[in-house]
Amino acid sequence: MDTGSSVTRLRKAMSAIWQETFGDDADYVDRYLENYDADDNRIVICKQDEVVAFLHYHRFDTGDFTASYIFGVVTVPHYRGSGIARGMISGAMKCMNQHGDIFAMLIAEEESLRSWYATMGFAALSETPVRVSGSDGLSFDNDDTNLNIALYRIVNVERYLELYASRHAEACFDVMFIDGMIPANNACYSVARGRVQVSDWNCDNYRRMSPGELLLTYPIECNVSEIIIPTSSSSQ
Repeated sequence: MDTGSSVTRLRKAMSAIWQETFGDDADYVDRYLENYDADDNRIVICKQDEVVAFLHYHRFDTGDFTASYIFGVVTVPHYRGSGIARGMISGAMKCMNQHGDIFAMLIAEEESLRSWYATMGFAALSETPVRVSGSDGLSFDNDDTNLNIALYRIVNVERYLELYASRHAEACFDVMFIDGMIPANNACYSVARGRVQVSDWNCDNYRRMSPGELLLTYPIECNVSEIIIPTSSSSQ
């Protein structure tokens, strides 16, 4: 199998769908795919050997935590509303969890999209616009910076609570975390004296929380205003 030819065909298919969906020109899309697309940061769904949906996610480090930026989520019209995009996002977030990321992060400029992402636990931690670009200067966000409000979603609860506890040594609470998209997070967590303990499910007296509820009830200060995405070492 000619792997190089396969990647070229895949990128050609993704480029055509991207341009039709988002209206970006071919030079922009092809530059992105050439420099930032790789086997380990894309999820592609095919039906009858045709690409019908895909997304990319890019890891970054703020100095306080690592997270991954979800970018270019697209499903062709015939398959929209079938749960494919939600499944791809769930798959990407499971990978982030395994890599030790604390958050998935994205930018959604339309209110309908923000509402849809909220059903998966995404929420804003700050109203400060975030600029996202590649290390070669390629823009990963909107031209109107006022639309660049980042939405965050907890993907690794234990690491998130460890960060929260380190910043709030006075905090003391117990939660039973329920995550339908990342089952590895499902457990009971106790926060006290700056530490986190994880236990099994025999904790019915704990407060039940979903990802969005935990993020909004116990938020951390997040002052990220600029993110630089490195080019993919395996994109060529």
